Amino acid sequence: MSSFGRDPMRKMTSVGLTVAALLGAGSVARAELPTVEEPFALDKSVMGEAYWKIWNPEEQKRIDDEIERNRMADCEVKIGDEGEGPVPAGTEVKVEQVSHAFHFGAQIFNFGQLGSSEMNRRYRELYGTVFNSATVAFYWANFEPRPDLLRFRPGPEDGEAFWNACKEPERQPHWRRPPTDLPVEWCLSRGVRVHGHPLVYLTGNSPTWLHREGMPDDERARLGYPTPPADVALKTFDDWYKAKYKPWYLAYRKTHTPADFARAAPVFIANLRRLQAKRIAEIAAHYGGRIESWDVVNETRDDIDLAKSIPSGDPVVFGDVGIEGGDFIYHAFKSAAAGFPSKVRLNINENNIDARYTNEVARLIAAGLKIDIVGMQMHMFDTNIVREIARTGGERTKERWGSAQFWEVGTPAQVRRRFARLAPLGRPIHLSELTISAPGTDAEALMMQAVFTRNLYRVWFAQPQLDGITWWNVVDGCGYAGEPTTSGLFTRQMEPKPVFLALRDLICREWRTRLTAKIAADGKIRFRGFKGTYRLVWKGADGKTHERTVLLR
Repeated sequence: MSSFGRDPMRKMTSVGLTVAALLGAGSVARAELPTVEEPFALDKSVMGEAYWKIWNPEEQKRIDDEIERNRMADCEVKIGDEGEGPVPAGTEVKVEQVSHAFHFGAQIFNFGQLGSSEMNRRYRELYGTVFNSATVAFYWANFEPRPDLLRFRPGPEDGEAFWNACKEPERQPHWRRPPTDLPVEWCLSRGVRVHGHPLVYLTGNSPTWLHREGMPDDERARLGYPTPPADVALKTFDDWYKAKYKPWYLAYRKTHTPADFARAAPVFIANLRRLQAKRIAEIAAHYGGRIESWDVVNETRDDIDLAKSIPSGDPVVFGDVGIEGGDFIYHAFKSAAAGFPSKVRLNINENNIDARYTNEVARLIAAGLKIDIVGMQMHMFDTNIVREIARTGGERTKERWGSAQFWEVGTPAQVRRRFARLAPLGRPIHLSELTISAPGTDAEALMMQAVFTRNLYRVWFAQPQLDGITWWNVVDGCGYAGEPTTSGLFTRQMEPKPVFLALRDLICREWRTRLTAKIAADGKIRFRGFKGTYRLVWKGADGKTHERTVLLR
């Protein structure tokens, strides 16, 4: 047996600088929605006649009506009854929405890594102003590059000095994977909801050491299992996975069953299940209830046999990308429910949104698992898609676009059908990963991205079961290897693109309530507004200015 198998509980370590040392001393004020007075000027001519035939005035009015019905509420507040003193009828009260109840978010994977202090400042300031939700990266291979070395706290290579001097940041193993305390503590200081992603992923995203030290030599010899490199760099693991593991796995599964693997490698299977549970427990112990929600498992629909019961009791499953522990989804949710406080919301996350996904989630819920939110991704990585939609209108079909999960997303009718597939689950939906790539860097291509994104946000926001939207790559050229370099809201120099200006216009102006209300004879003000937090300001009979915060749900 390997030394890893004999000594499974090495002391957990986490070394490095304090978060305050990297962000600067002093407290950080909780931010508010920025003021946007003038609407963003869209150039609708970049989209063709077929597109606007679908997104016609009647459809836009339907969306407006759905937004008003589903995202706004009536508010009634008694003024002067909380010790502020008497207030005469007719007194004007300034009503200003300072934050949204809906989660407008983005992942925060490039925290402190953009190459200059000014670019990093502009990036940070998005969270707590335009974005009230942030997805923080907890990918196992980068978070725990060596056994029990958990990257909660920042080290010397996580500061601005390191990244500002780095010529090729994307080649660093911790690129897009900052130590988690940095973005978490920044967001919490600003009143931003934090979402963790993910706790359990698939074989191709697990640490190198799990495949090397987690399997004894005798088991490796029986299986002919390829030995991973000692280097923990993600690129090294990816190369090994593609060149060695995947060919071995595809050949092995043709001639062997999951039961064969389980008999040959019982220690490895036991380690896999134990270490996944250990990882969840350690993260839960560190953060408790401070992180509001988690993707417990990510992109697993193709790795579960829906013909079997949940749990099946099988020790191993052959998934699309590799060998997984049997019932790993079931056990992940069990571990998360046991480790985190009950107020923490547990998500399942997927990019293939079809009937099989609905069936999978329904069976997991029926098995008694705590699944609070259902994740739904939409990645338009093909840079030609938006240009094609601008020309054809977006009524795409599987036959035209192939078998990828990115078809059937371009029109209001297609969006509603997607949501309808998940409606029987009775759970809120998180549009958890969103990519809409610009079909170029010229002005027309950038405006196409903005127009298309704005319309989709409107129809998504209108759906009552949607809990939030998370944009994926905020900055151009900062995606995962192979992803398009034009999928950001900002250029690589952190200059806003039209798509960001269009979103800011929606979130901070069109969908934000700001008005003046007069106190009625009964001492109350009444208004209808978007759900969220409001600041009420008025001058009392004593001549003093009074302020109150109210929450409109």
